[in-house]
Amino acid sequence: MPRCKRYFNLSFKRQVVLELLTGETTLAALARRYEVSSHLLIQWRQAYQTGRLDDQPPPRHLHALAREATANSND
Repeated sequence: MPRCKRYFNLSFKRQVVLELLTGETTLAALARRYEVSSHLLIQWRQAYQTGRLDDQPPPRHLHALAREATANSND
């Protein structure tokens, strides 16, 4: 039977990533403890390192750059 899609809030993701970054436990051990895939933890770590797990939205200039890139790729 397939599992239902689970959603994790930003504070939970940050908490798990900070545990991972301390190096006190392995990626595999954290994945088992929180019953998530190790690949998901890697994605959360990358998101944390690029600031995407912040409560604040990215600066407006990043939105403008994203729109520009999308417009240029459609040309």
